[in-house]
Amino acid sequence: MNKLPKISDSEYEVMEVLWASDDYMEISDVMNALSKEKQRAYNTVGTFLIRLTEKGFLKTKKHGRANSYFPAVSEEEYIKAQTEEFVRTICRGSKRSLIAALCDTDTDDKELDELMKFVESGGKSDG
Repeated sequence: MNKLPKISDSEYEVMEVLWASDDYMEISDVMNALSKEKQRAYNTVGTFLIRLTEKGFLKTKKHGRANSYFPAVSEEEYIKAQTEEFVRTICRGSKRSLIAALCDTDTDDKELDELMKFVESGGKSDG
């Protein structure tokens, strides 16, 4: 997998909107889809979209004078890349260290059972 750069929390919020859509979106569409708590100025959203395009996360299409944006990277691809980077840098490449850290938190028995089933299945989710 190609290494994907980390994006800011605000950029991630914009990406969540685009990932939830199945079509190209203009800046105003993204602004309308952001929750009230995550509202940003038009120019700020535009800046995020430009940055995300430059980082390779978005494809653009011209509609008249306006650009429309669509994800070039899926949410799953981004999460996998960031998780691999986390394991490589923080856990020194050890998936065992990652799982040990997860199990050392306030994880209840049900969550531990689900995690064990997931690991035993080779990482295949049942739904």
